[in-house]
Amino acid sequence: MDEKPTKGKMRKESRTGRESYGAMRTGKRDGDRDRIFRIVIVSGAALLLALMILDLFIGEIAISPAVLLKGAADGGAAEAGTLRDILLKIRLPRVITAVLAGASLSLAGIQMQSIFRNPLADPHIMGVSSGAALGAAAATLAVPTAMSACMSATANLFKLRELRLII
Repeated sequence: MDEKPTKGKMRKESRTGRESYGAMRTGKRDGDRDRIFRIVIVSGAALLLALMILDLFIGEIAISPAVLLKGAADGGAAEAGTLRDILLKIRLPRVITAVLAGASLSLAGIQMQSIFRNPLADPHIMGVSSGAALGAAAATLAVPTAMSACMSATANLFKLRELRLII
């Protein structure tokens, strides 16, 4: 192994010649960085999975996994069927949508950073934030105007139904 002077200090050259400045300072090699990277990725995936499962069972109506399993074993009791419907038709799509939206946003950020070759790139560079604000303002102004007649008619029907004037 050769010794090379680097900024007034002596360091040993690794066999592969792959030694980063951070590794030079701290004495860590690239293998340690790869191992730490794998641990962080696996830990993050496990945490995401645990939070997804937790989100399925926590809500205004608490659903216990034991109740679902008991209902499945009994042949599908009415309460277990209702809870299963809540879980599969409301909460599971919400969780999947949240995960996919987060993944899409992170991929969009990575794409923007790689296109501009700038690790600090954000949506303000291309005007994405301004365009989104304009779209939100336009929707806020347009939707209530277009839907006001329909919404008021629906509200009036519910009021009449409460007063038992219509069936």
